[in-house]
Amino acid sequence: PPASPAWARRLAMAGLAAAAGIVGVLAVRGTGDGASDAFRTVATTAVAVTDTVRLPDGSTVVLAPESRLAMRGDFGTGARTLRLEGEAWFDVVHDDASPFVVQAGGAEARDVGTAFTVTAREGAPTVVAVEEGVVELRAVAGAPSDAV
Repeated sequence: PPASPAWARRLAMAGLAAAAGIVGVLAVRGTGDGASDAFRTVATTAVAVTDTVRLPDGSTVVLAPESRLAMRGDFGTGARTLRLEGEAWFDVVHDDASPFVVQAGGAEARDVGTAFTVTAREGAPTVVAVEEGVVELRAVAGAPSDAV
């Protein structure tokens, strides 16, 4: 289903609960070689399972069920680039020198200081719901232009 403010609030509450120690916040766990241009899987969720991931820059991602988050090997040196399949809520530590970019479906969301949800499901438009702040959204060259 598309992102909704209610879903984002639920994920935010899950993130707050995790930070409070009610549910453990999981450290970044990756697979892959970590090459600078390669993406490595950070977290994958199963049916009816969410996951809270704290990124090396202090940003927090709450993955919805049946989602996958991958990180570029050079995350934090220059752009902080992630790739998302599924749905996730992002609470980003803003850094003008290192843009925070989420590639999802045929779109790319670039943080300009905010908390937001991205939904990218196969066969459906990519949806970005901004909770607070500003997100720059653009179509990715060569990808279907179906971002909402």
